Amino acid sequence: MLEKIRCKIADWFTPERLKGNSLLKPNYYKVNYQNIRFFMTKGVEKGYIRLVTLDNEDYFDRGTLKEVVEECSYFVMIHRQFVVNINHVDSRLDWSCCWSGEHKLNVSPQYRENFKEKMQLFLQTKENGQ
Repeated sequence: MLEKIRCKIADWFTPERLKGNSLLKPNYYKVNYQNIRFFMTKGVEKGYIRLVTLDNEDYFDRGTLKEVVEECSYFVMIHRQFVVNINHVDSRLDWSCCWSGEHKLNVSPQYRENFKEKMQLFLQTKENGQ
């Protein structure tokens, strides 16, 4: 017996994604940006992004990582497939990788300097209580 598939959607779900699978029913959720650990495109259908929240739930949305970075200043691109919320970076190793919860995310060499600058600015404002 086939079970119904539940998909969590952050914003919207397009009809073409539903085409051919009558069991797939979209569920819509509102997700606060502050509760998002990171966004990724790895292993996700083109044109969609996956977001992982603080409670380790996965959601999908249409869009690009570039749009996410432009929209919110506390998201920083660390890899061509990953954007991390600097508020939820728990630790890092030599600027080559960081952890958000139990998720280890690699930082590409081309994004390291920007990541380092944003993290240092974040830590300075956090120390100053702003």
